[in-house]
Order: sequence, then C-alpha cells, then structure tokens
Amino acid sequence: MHCQQNLSFWFLFVAWTKDSEVFSARHHIDKVALENINGEDPEDRYWIIKIYQGDVGKYNLVIDSIKGVDSGNYQCAICQHSSTSYVCTAITDFKSTVATLNVLYTPSVPEYPECTGLDSSATVSVGTQVEVTCVSEIGDPKVHLQWNKDGVPLSSTVTEREDNNILYLIYTFIAELSHTGMVLSCSSTSSHFTSYSESCNFNALNVVDMPVVAVTSGAAVYEEGSPANFTCSAFSSTSTAITFEWFVGNIPKSRYTQNDTRMESVLTITSVIASDHQTAIKCVVRNEQGQTAQDQVFLEVISRPTNMIPTSRIDEQPQLTITRVPDDGNESCSVAIGGTVVVYSIVLLIVFPFL
Repeated sequence: MHCQQNLSFWFLFVAWTKDSEVFSARHHIDKVALENINGEDPEDRYWIIKIYQGDVGKYNLVIDSIKGVDSGNYQCAICQHSSTSYVCTAITDFKSTVATLNVLYTPSVPEYPECTGLDSSATVSVGTQVEVTCVSEIGDPKVHLQWNKDGVPLSSTVTEREDNNILYLIYTFIAELSHTGMVLSCSSTSSHFTSYSESCNFNALNVVDMPVVAVTSGAAVYEEGSPANFTCSAFSSTSTAITFEWFVGNIPKSRYTQNDTRMESVLTITSVIASDHQTAIKCVVRNEQGQTAQDQVFLEVISRPTNMIPTSRIDEQPQLTITRVPDDGNESCSVAIGGTVVVYSIVLLIVFPFL
C-alpha cells in the first residue's frame, strides 16, 4: 500500500491507520498499538519503506506473510506533531482513500480444530450430562464445524457461538451404558478452500455406573459396653448386585457381625470399649462393572463412671461460752472453747486528774 507526502511542511508527517487507529509514525511501526488493534503480536511482519523524491516523501506499507488478523481498512493520513517528537497529536483532514484488505484464510493447523470437554480416558458416569466443545478460528470465509458420532454427523442438541474471532460448536448428551465405545469427532471444512479438511476426536467413550454410598451411625455417641450399629446404603442406577466390605480399624472380627441385603449392609459391634473411640468405620461398595465407592464415619465412645464409695463426716462444731466472774474488784472472763476453759483477767485502771 502506497502513501506520499509533500515534505515542505516540517510540522506534519505521515501516519498509517487501521480501522481508524494510528499504528505508525513516518517510517516507524508502533508494535504496541498494532498489537492492540490486531489482538496479537504483529512480530516483524509490518514495515514501511521510505522513499524521498525531491519534495515528495513516499511511505509504502508492506505486510509480510499476511494472516486473517491483517484484514481491515487501511488509510494514510497527515498527522500534526510537537517540535520534540513524532507523536501524532492530531490527524488532519488530509487523508488517503481507504484501502480494504480482505484476507481469505483457514484456521491455523494443528492448533485447530480442538476438541475439549473430555480427558484422555474419556470416562463418564451413566446418567450425567456430558458437554463437549469443538473450538476453531472462524476463518474467512467462516469454516463449517461438524460433530460426528462414529463418523455419522450429529445435528441434535448442538449449539454454535462466536467470540473474538473464535468459533465454538457445543454438543450435549446424557451418558448411557449404550454409549460405551462411541467415538466423538469434530470436522472442519471451508467452502472456499476445498482442499482444507481438518478434524479432532476423543478416545472411545467409557461409560461407567459409579455407585453412590453413604454410611450412617445408629447413635451419635455410644456408652462403653453397649452395642453399636452402622448402616451402609448404596445406590446404582443399573447394577442389580452390590458387594459390601467393611473396614473397622483394629477391632477383631469376633466382635462384630455384618448383615447384607441387595443395596444395604448393617455392621453391628457387639460391645464397644473405650479404646474403640475415634475408630474409622469405612464401607467400600463394588458394582457389577467393578466400579467402587466408599464412605466412612468415626465411632464415638464414652466411658462409664468408675465405682464411687459414699462417705460421710460429722464435724464437731466448737462451742464458745463466756462467764463473767468478779474477783476483789477485778474483772475476769472465763471462755470455754470445745471443752477447754481459758480464764482472762481484766484490770480496771482508774486515773484521777491531778488537783
């Protein structure tokens, strides 16, 4: 793309714009501005060839290895700048005609298409809703994405959306045991590039019937010496036979019993002891497919109070008796405490004032 300027105006310079956004100054590319416009690093694919012919300066824009992000409306314009830098302070009304670049392209390979939503094992539980997504660049013209089941195109429960030049094709279904072995793949084709045909796929689907298990205790706390009961309840949407296995720490088998029905098992410890406290009571279930699940609770034991010998004590209360006994003008006091008599003498001293 070509652009030229009369060099007689020193305070003006040529700037290239894409979709009305400036990304160059004279012959310098502003890579940061261009990355903001394109949405990706322009690398070194853009440059400007500067040619002076007398009073005319030519600033030709070159784009190497064009990509889809290069599509847009390009224009060269005369910019004003300060006396100290070539930063565009204002775009004048002197602009070239708009050159529209329309890049036809297919999505990058092998990055696209990409199948997401299942891991490498492609294992899902029966009855769960599975959502898989085929992701691709949109391309120009827009590519056509197609989900396939064992090579046969799918149309039901498929939705499509676009976001930031990326195309998403989403397929949802409820997993059934009959889906085991099914291979899901996504193909990408272009109406313009007839030779373009890419795809991605998951490993064969493995649908399992994972049992659901819950262990409950017959009481929150058990008193030492009492029996303890625990119930293991299991659910499986397809299996008709469930096996139960209990793990009870260091409690020997001689101290507990196990009673199983089709979807339930009851563990009874005949008599708990203090050392059983905080023992993990775990139940592991297994269905016909070999899938397992487990749950556990902890045994809570409280000890009975130890034997207590009642005692009684009668404390003899001290008795206090005071008797006043006159003795030749002296006062005396007799005190009896607990059978002991203590005699105190009280001398009265009369003082007459000196005449």
